[in-house]
Amino acid sequence: MIEPRKSDFEQRYGTQFRKQLGFGRDGSIMYTARRTAVKFFDQQDGYRRERDVYVLLDAQKVAHVLGHAVPQLIWYDDQLLTIEMTVVEPPFLLDFAGAYPEDEAPDFPPEVWDEWRIQKQEQFGAHWPDVLRLLDELRRRFGVVMIDVNPGNITFA
Repeated sequence: MIEPRKSDFEQRYGTQFRKQLGFGRDGSIMYTARRTAVKFFDQQDGYRRERDVYVLLDAQKVAHVLGHAVPQLIWYDDQLLTIEMTVVEPPFLLDFAGAYPEDEAPDFPPEVWDEWRIQKQEQFGAHWPDVLRLLDELRRRFGVVMIDVNPGNITFA
């Protein structure tokens, strides 16, 4: 339940939540009065992975990857398991809770990767080659392996 954490966040950071932008297996995303998004994580692991990717991208001043907007980190709170970021418009790349440093990425058997590719190719259709380029760019430039990809976190214009 995020209700107590929402109140704590509003008090600590001087904003108010206007509406829920979304929710998923990692947590909930709220829209603030200052037109930012705050992601409330349910689990420590996903929070740490996403926080670490945003910190890495922020340190390198990354606003776009191959033309896809990346939310800009405003701040994070390890106690509340929250990340505040800018709101982006499509095309965008977001949701790094399922992203890993290359040396920590899960080592799935080939048949699991084959099934994953088939499923993702069906989800993205004609954009699948573009998704592969984005994933390769994240790995090559930043050492980030993004596994949780879907049309909700990688969008096209």
